[in-house]
Amino acid sequence: MRLDSSPLRVAILTSQGAPGVDALTNDHRYEVVYDIVATIDGGARCPPRNLNNRRVFDRELADSLQTAGADFVLLAGYPWILTVPMVEAFPGRIIALHDGDLTLLDENGQRRYKGLHPVRTALFDGLDQTRCSAFVVTENVEEGPLFLLSAPYRVPPAAADAQRRGDAALVAAYADVHRAWMIRDAWGPMLRRIVELLAAGTMQTVGDVVWIDGVPGPCLLGEAPDACHHDHPHPSGIPRSCPFLTT
Repeated sequence: MRLDSSPLRVAILTSQGAPGVDALTNDHRYEVVYDIVATIDGGARCPPRNLNNRRVFDRELADSLQTAGADFVLLAGYPWILTVPMVEAFPGRIIALHDGDLTLLDENGQRRYKGLHPVRTALFDGLDQTRCSAFVVTENVEEGPLFLLSAPYRVPPAAADAQRRGDAALVAAYADVHRAWMIRDAWGPMLRRIVELLAAGTMQTVGDVVWIDGVPGPCLLGEAPDACHHDHPHPSGIPRSCPFLTT
Protein backbone atom coordinates (compact mmCIF):
# COMPACT_ATOMS: atom_id res chain seq x y z
CA MET A 1 0.00 0.00 0.00
CA ARG A 2 1.38 3.41 -0.98
CA LEU A 3 1.31 5.92 1.87
CA ASP A 4 2.85 8.73 -0.15
CA SER A 5 0.24 11.01 -1.79
CA SER A 6 2.70 12.39 -4.34
CA PRO A 7 2.43 11.21 -7.97
CA LEU A 8 3.73 7.73 -8.70
CA ARG A 9 7.09 7.99 -10.44
CA VAL A 10 7.55 5.59 -13.34
CA ALA A 11 10.35 4.99 -15.82
CA ILE A 12 9.61 3.49 -19.22
CA LEU A 13 11.98 1.26 -21.17
CA THR A 14 10.74 1.04 -24.74
CA SER A 15 11.87 1.27 -28.36
CA GLN A 16 11.09 3.64 -31.18
CA GLY A 17 7.69 2.93 -32.65
CA ALA A 18 6.49 0.76 -29.77
CA PRO A 19 2.79 1.54 -29.23
CA GLY A 20 1.09 2.55 -26.02
CA VAL A 21 3.47 4.97 -24.35
CA ASP A 22 1.62 8.00 -25.74
CA ALA A 23 -1.48 6.73 -23.95
CA LEU A 24 0.25 7.62 -20.68
CA THR A 25 1.49 11.05 -21.71
CA ASN A 26 -1.93 11.97 -23.15
CA ASP A 27 -3.90 10.76 -20.13
CA HIS A 28 -5.52 13.43 -17.93
CA ARG A 29 -3.92 11.84 -14.85
CA TYR A 30 -0.40 12.40 -16.17
CA GLU A 31 1.64 14.59 -13.78
CA VAL A 32 -1.21 14.40 -11.25
CA VAL A 33 -1.61 10.72 -10.33
CA TYR A 34 1.68 9.64 -11.90
CA ASP A 35 4.76 11.16 -13.48
CA ILE A 36 7.19 9.75 -16.04
CA VAL A 37 10.69 10.43 -14.75
CA ALA A 38 12.60 8.72 -17.59
CA THR A 39 11.90 7.25 -21.01
CA ILE A 40 14.69 5.05 -22.37
CA ASP A 41 14.72 4.04 -26.05
CA GLY A 42 16.35 0.63 -26.03
CA GLY A 43 16.65 0.69 -29.78
CA ALA A 44 18.98 3.67 -29.58
CA ARG A 45 21.21 2.02 -26.99
CA CYS A 46 23.58 -0.84 -27.75
CA PRO A 47 24.20 -2.92 -24.63
CA PRO A 48 26.58 -5.86 -24.93
CA ARG A 49 24.85 -8.93 -26.32
CA ASN A 50 26.80 -11.11 -23.90
CA LEU A 51 24.59 -11.24 -20.80
CA ASN A 52 27.58 -11.33 -18.44
CA ASN A 53 28.92 -8.10 -19.92
CA ARG A 54 25.46 -6.59 -19.95
CA ARG A 55 25.36 -6.68 -16.15
CA VAL A 56 27.67 -3.65 -16.07
CA PHE A 57 25.37 -1.85 -18.53
CA ASP A 58 22.28 -2.72 -16.47
CA ARG A 59 23.96 -1.62 -13.25
CA GLU A 60 24.52 1.81 -14.78
CA LEU A 61 20.96 1.85 -16.10
CA ALA A 62 19.58 0.95 -12.67
CA ASP A 63 21.67 3.68 -11.03
CA SER A 64 20.35 6.28 -13.47
CA LEU A 65 16.72 5.26 -12.89
CA GLN A 66 17.17 5.27 -9.12
CA THR A 67 18.75 8.72 -9.34
CA ALA A 68 15.71 9.86 -11.34
CA GLY A 69 13.53 8.65 -8.47
CA ALA A 70 11.64 5.89 -10.28
CA ASP A 71 9.24 3.89 -8.11
CA PHE A 72 8.42 1.40 -10.87
CA VAL A 73 9.85 0.52 -14.28
CA LEU A 74 7.56 -0.36 -17.20
CA LEU A 75 8.79 -2.32 -20.23
CA ALA A 76 6.89 -1.72 -23.47
CA GLY A 77 8.77 -3.05 -26.48
CA TYR A 78 12.18 -2.91 -24.80
CA PRO A 79 14.35 -5.17 -26.99
CA TRP A 80 16.84 -6.39 -24.37
CA ILE A 81 16.70 -8.99 -21.59
CA LEU A 82 17.22 -7.38 -18.19
CA THR A 83 19.95 -8.90 -16.05
CA VAL A 84 20.32 -9.29 -12.29
CA PRO A 85 21.48 -5.73 -11.43
CA MET A 86 18.27 -4.20 -12.81
CA VAL A 87 16.02 -6.85 -11.26
CA GLU A 88 17.70 -6.50 -7.87
CA ALA A 89 17.54 -2.69 -8.00
CA PHE A 90 13.74 -2.80 -8.51
CA PRO A 91 12.58 -6.07 -6.94
CA GLY A 92 8.96 -6.73 -7.84
CA ARG A 93 8.76 -3.27 -9.37
CA ILE A 94 9.46 -3.96 -13.05
CA ILE A 95 6.35 -4.67 -15.14
CA ALA A 96 6.72 -5.90 -18.73
CA LEU A 97 4.23 -6.13 -21.59
CA HIS A 98 4.34 -9.25 -23.76
CA ASP A 99 2.48 -10.06 -26.96
CA GLY A 100 1.40 -13.55 -25.92
CA ASP A 101 -1.06 -15.13 -23.48
CA LEU A 102 1.20 -16.32 -20.66
CA THR A 103 -1.64 -18.11 -18.86
CA LEU A 104 -1.59 -20.89 -21.45
CA LEU A 105 0.71 -23.85 -20.72
CA ASP A 106 2.26 -26.61 -22.76
CA GLU A 107 2.14 -30.33 -22.02
CA ASN A 108 4.97 -29.93 -19.49
CA GLY A 109 3.18 -27.22 -17.55
CA GLN A 110 5.44 -24.47 -18.93
CA ARG A 111 4.26 -21.21 -20.44
CA ARG A 112 3.55 -21.99 -24.06
CA TYR A 113 3.62 -18.53 -25.62
CA LYS A 114 6.91 -17.02 -24.48
CA GLY A 115 9.72 -15.89 -26.73
CA LEU A 116 9.95 -13.72 -29.82
CA HIS A 117 7.03 -15.08 -31.87
CA PRO A 118 4.13 -15.96 -29.55
CA VAL A 119 1.43 -14.79 -31.96
CA ARG A 120 2.83 -16.85 -34.81
CA THR A 121 3.03 -19.91 -32.57
CA ALA A 122 -0.55 -19.37 -31.36
CA LEU A 123 -1.87 -19.18 -34.92
CA PHE A 124 0.04 -22.29 -35.99
CA ASP A 125 -1.45 -24.02 -32.93
CA GLY A 126 -4.92 -23.16 -34.23
CA LEU A 127 -5.98 -20.80 -31.45
CA ASP A 128 -9.06 -18.73 -32.28
CA GLN A 129 -7.96 -15.74 -30.22
CA THR A 130 -4.84 -14.16 -28.77
CA ARG A 131 -4.11 -11.89 -25.81
CA CYS A 132 -1.27 -9.73 -24.51
CA SER A 133 0.07 -10.18 -20.97
CA ALA A 134 1.69 -7.97 -18.35
CA PHE A 135 3.93 -9.65 -15.80
CA VAL A 136 6.38 -8.83 -13.03
CA VAL A 137 9.95 -9.22 -14.27
CA THR A 138 12.17 -11.68 -12.40
CA GLU A 139 15.55 -13.25 -13.13
CA ASN A 140 13.74 -16.03 -15.02
CA VAL A 141 12.83 -14.60 -18.42
CA GLU A 142 9.05 -14.28 -18.95
CA GLU A 143 8.35 -16.45 -15.90
CA GLY A 144 7.35 -13.71 -13.45
CA PRO A 145 3.93 -13.41 -11.77
CA LEU A 146 1.13 -12.35 -14.12
CA PHE A 147 -0.46 -8.95 -13.57
CA LEU A 148 -2.88 -8.25 -16.44
CA LEU A 149 -4.32 -9.89 -19.54
CA SER A 150 -5.60 -7.83 -22.44
CA ALA A 151 -8.94 -8.17 -24.12
CA PRO A 152 -9.07 -11.10 -26.58
CA TYR A 153 -8.24 -10.57 -30.26
CA ARG A 154 -10.11 -12.95 -32.53
CA VAL A 155 -8.32 -14.78 -35.31
CA PRO A 156 -10.29 -14.21 -38.57
CA PRO A 157 -11.69 -17.14 -40.59
CA ALA A 158 -9.20 -16.63 -43.42
CA ALA A 159 -6.21 -17.17 -41.09
CA ALA A 160 -7.90 -20.13 -39.39
CA ASP A 161 -8.63 -21.66 -42.80
CA ALA A 162 -4.98 -21.19 -43.86
CA GLN A 163 -3.88 -23.00 -40.69
CA ARG A 164 -6.23 -25.92 -41.38
CA ARG A 165 -4.97 -26.17 -44.97
CA GLY A 166 -1.35 -26.11 -43.83
CA ASP A 167 -0.55 -22.86 -45.66
CA ALA A 168 2.38 -21.91 -43.44
CA ALA A 169 3.41 -18.89 -45.51
CA LEU A 170 -0.03 -17.28 -45.27
CA VAL A 171 -0.32 -18.00 -41.54
CA ALA A 172 3.10 -16.47 -40.87
CA ALA A 173 2.30 -13.41 -42.98
CA TYR A 174 -1.00 -12.83 -41.20
CA ALA A 175 0.61 -13.37 -37.78
CA ASP A 176 2.70 -10.22 -38.27
CA VAL A 177 -0.41 -8.20 -39.11
CA HIS A 178 -2.36 -9.68 -36.20
CA ARG A 179 0.43 -8.93 -33.75
CA ALA A 180 0.75 -5.33 -34.90
CA TRP A 181 -3.01 -4.82 -34.60
CA MET A 182 -3.16 -6.44 -31.16
CA ILE A 183 -0.32 -4.57 -29.47
CA ARG A 184 -1.31 -1.22 -30.99
CA ASP A 185 -4.83 -1.62 -29.63
CA ALA A 186 -3.98 -3.29 -26.30
CA TRP A 187 -0.80 -1.76 -24.92
CA GLY A 188 -2.14 1.73 -24.28
CA PRO A 189 -5.09 0.58 -22.14
CA MET A 190 -2.85 -1.94 -20.38
CA LEU A 191 -0.26 0.70 -19.47
CA ARG A 192 -2.97 3.04 -18.17
CA ARG A 193 -4.48 0.25 -16.06
CA ILE A 194 -1.07 -0.78 -14.70
CA VAL A 195 -0.24 2.76 -13.63
CA GLU A 196 -3.70 3.21 -12.14
CA LEU A 197 -3.34 0.12 -9.95
CA LEU A 198 0.24 0.92 -8.95
CA ALA A 199 -0.64 4.50 -8.03
CA ALA A 200 -3.59 3.31 -5.94
CA GLY A 201 -1.34 0.90 -4.06
CA THR A 202 -3.72 -1.98 -4.71
CA MET A 203 -1.13 -4.34 -6.20
CA GLN A 204 1.11 -6.66 -4.19
CA THR A 205 3.30 -9.53 -5.30
CA VAL A 206 3.47 -12.49 -2.94
CA GLY A 207 5.55 -15.41 -4.16
CA ASP A 208 4.51 -16.09 -7.74
CA VAL A 209 1.11 -14.39 -7.51
CA VAL A 210 0.12 -10.77 -8.04
CA TRP A 211 -2.71 -9.73 -5.73
CA ILE A 212 -5.00 -6.84 -6.69
CA ASP A 213 -7.29 -5.51 -3.95
CA GLY A 214 -6.65 -8.75 -2.10
CA VAL A 215 -7.68 -10.90 -5.06
CA PRO A 216 -5.18 -13.09 -6.98
CA GLY A 217 -4.42 -11.93 -10.51
CA PRO A 218 -4.07 -11.65 -13.35
CA CYS A 219 -6.69 -8.95 -13.85
CA LEU A 220 -8.61 -9.55 -17.08
CA LEU A 221 -9.29 -6.57 -19.33
CA GLY A 222 -11.93 -6.34 -22.01
CA GLU A 223 -14.34 -8.90 -20.60
CA ALA A 224 -16.29 -9.04 -17.36
CA PRO A 225 -16.13 -12.39 -15.55
CA ASP A 226 -19.55 -13.97 -14.96
CA ALA A 227 -19.44 -12.94 -11.29
CA CYS A 228 -19.43 -9.28 -12.35
CA HIS A 229 -22.96 -9.68 -13.70
CA HIS A 230 -24.40 -10.55 -10.28
CA ASP A 231 -26.73 -8.04 -8.65
CA HIS A 232 -24.62 -7.36 -5.55
CA PRO A 233 -22.11 -4.51 -6.05
CA HIS A 234 -18.90 -6.24 -4.92
CA PRO A 235 -18.93 -9.91 -5.86
CA SER A 236 -16.67 -12.16 -3.85
CA GLY A 237 -13.36 -12.67 -5.59
CA ILE A 238 -13.56 -9.57 -7.80
CA PRO A 239 -11.21 -6.65 -7.06
CA ARG A 240 -12.98 -3.53 -5.78
CA SER A 241 -11.10 -1.52 -8.40
CA CYS A 242 -12.37 -3.69 -11.28
CA PRO A 243 -13.82 -1.31 -13.90
CA PHE A 244 -16.62 -3.75 -14.67
CA LEU A 245 -18.15 -3.08 -11.25
CA THR A 246 -18.92 0.48 -12.26
CA THR A 247 -19.81 0.06 -15.92
